Amino acid sequence: MRIAVLDDDQKQSALICTVLNAAGHDCEAFSHSKHLLTSLQADRFDMLVFHWLLADMGGAEIVRLARSLL
Repeated sequence: MRIAVLDDDQKQSALICTVLNAAGHDCEAFSHSKHLLTSLQADRFDMLVFHWLLADMGGAEIVRLARSLL
């Protein structure tokens, strides 16, 4: 499964990706919402995992924009 992880705490997202990769998943970490949304325009992920309260964008807006790219 391809999983995108978005968290402005890079240590936290690295830990999440380490656990997911060890479980056999392909994980990519993002530290800014805009980078994730740009990646979603070209790449497909099976799952998005993200911190709801980010400095650059709220969770509800991320969900709305991600859905519009599908």
